[in-house]
Amino acid sequence: MKHLVVLILMLFFVITGCQNIEKVSKPDSLIDEKTMVNLLFDLHYTDAIQGYSGTKFMQRDVKVNKLILKKYNIDSLTFVENANYYFEDAERNEKIYREVLERLEAKKAFNDSLMKKEKEVEKANALP
Repeated sequence: MKHLVVLILMLFFVITGCQNIEKVSKPDSLIDEKTMVNLLFDLHYTDAIQGYSGTKFMQRDVKVNKLILKKYNIDSLTFVENANYYFEDAERNEKIYREVLERLEAKKAFNDSLMKKEKEVEKANALP
């Protein structure tokens, strides 16, 4: 019986707690959607590079995310405000990330083709 009361109370709090969700307001410094796609692509691409060869970044103490934000002339607060604004709408979020993913996949295919050509050249040079 205690569990039923606790379950009912939890359900009540969840239902009533979700009633006053406020929409994220449009940021004062709104980043246009295309720029947001470019920014997210750069962040995810460099994140993948760091994951692949992170020790080189750590040895040089490179702050890649800060450099990317600087490239777009925005600070971290502006980025977070814009990310919250864009990602509140699930459809817009999906559209943005679909574009980012398509670009990342294209970049991966390009990089893979370069690596394949490099291996072919190495193999050809290794022959007597």
